[in-house]
Amino acid sequence: YLWEGFDLSPLSNNLAFALPFRQMLANHLFAEAGGGLRLFGGIKIQCGHNIHMRDNVVVHNDVLLDDRGKLSIGDRVSIADRSHVHTHAHDAVDQTDVTTYETILEDDVGLGYGSMISAGCRIERNAMVGAGATTLGDATAHHIVTGSPAKSVKVKPGWEPVAEDLGPLPDNRASRRLPTEFPHTVHHSHQFGLDL
Repeated sequence: YLWEGFDLSPLSNNLAFALPFRQMLANHLFAEAGGGLRLFGGIKIQCGHNIHMRDNVVVHNDVLLDDRGKLSIGDRVSIADRSHVHTHAHDAVDQTDVTTYETILEDDVGLGYGSMISAGCRIERNAMVGAGATTLGDATAHHIVTGSPAKSVKVKPGWEPVAEDLGPLPDNRASRRLPTEFPHTVHHSHQFGLDL
């Protein structure tokens, strides 16, 4: 509540105060908060306690950092305005069936404006996700991925000798699915009362 309340205050527009204040909040809320964070206004977080963020990360305005699952963000990651990074997904038939994942943004990753990282994806080191792209698989290191669903379209200049071939993103999300355990006393029902 303090995170969102601060964004509504006039002080949130004073970057000289707001950036160190959000760093202080991140130090208390996140599972891990590195140094030199630049966290701008309007960032939405679920709880904060499942976010692992390393050093010198920049998160621009109006970004969603979903941490119902585990969100791991490496060093020097840049997340552009209005991007969404998800760690949970709903079943297509039964919306009450929620699966949590670990979503990973490795070191030096860049997310373009309005990009969406689906739950359980890994964006490997030095990869770039283009503006408006939606990942449904893992972005390979040093690649630029664009489109919806995203695919590798180019290797970053200078990285060709160490990068893998272009192509569709490999879908390894199942390997990052987090275990879900509920007590036997929990009553399960479909939120819309549907009988399939």
